[in-house]
Order: sequence, then C-alpha cells, then structure tokens
Amino acid sequence: MAVGAWTTTQTTIKLSVSMPIARPIFPGSSPPKNFFQTVRDHLTSDGVMVINVGRAPQDRRLIEALSSTILTVFPSVHVVDVPRTFNSILFATASPTQADNLKQNLAYLQTLKDIHPLLLDTAKTAVANLQPARHLVRSLPMTARRLNGSRTI
Repeated sequence: MAVGAWTTTQTTIKLSVSMPIARPIFPGSSPPKNFFQTVRDHLTSDGVMVINVGRAPQDRRLIEALSSTILTVFPSVHVVDVPRTFNSILFATASPTQADNLKQNLAYLQTLKDIHPLLLDTAKTAVANLQPARHLVRSLPMTARRLNGSRTI
C-alpha cells in the first residue's frame, strides 16, 4: 500500500516492511518523520516497522540518523547487522521493547517441537548480530533539508 493511500484509510497492520534504503528518498519534500508517523499510525499496538538499510562497512551515520528520526515517533528501535553484507535491519516497535525480548523469544522458540529450522536460524542470527543500543541517539532527526544536503548524514 502506498503511503499516500495510507493517509486516507483507517487500516491497521502488525508489520510494515520498507524497501531497502541506501540514501533515503521519500515522496515529495516531506520530512522522513512524516513517513514514519504515517506508518506508526497504521500499526497495531504490538506492530513492528522493519527497514533494510544499506551502509558502508565502517560508516553507520545513515543508520544513526534514521534511528534518531524513528525514535521521535516509535518508542524503541533495534538494529541487526546482516552478516557478510553491507546491510542492517532496523526494527521499530509500536510498544516499548528491549533487546532482551528477542533473546527471550529465541529461548521460547527453542522449546517448540514443530518450529521451522529457518525461523530458528534467523532468530539465532538476529540475536548474534544485534547491535548495542548505545549507538542510537535521539539528537539527529532527519529533515528534508538534511536529506538534500546529505553531507551531514
């Protein structure tokens, strides 16, 4: 569903997955915060927004800028680096969450008998590559101006 269509509907969802972002490009000149607010407005209380972010090997500025912007709308953001790639996955939760929630969910999944191995492997990989929250700050929200003058990102 396009963002423009979301602004005119009352539909709520549990999961929103965004296309990969290497350099953020959003419709029109709206600040990215508006995009994230629109997604948040359509998530259920236990919903999650997931974004795949391309990055340089040692340059996390885009992740940090996106995270700080997302944190102006969502209470929690978690970052998982995808092994052997230049991608990180950002998980923004509609309700407050902690990194330990993922570890607890993995422990629970490991007790189930009929769990698909791919789900278990994915959860293990996510736990192993979860980045510390200390890298996420609320001080660098993105704006349309910052996007157009990308030197600061």
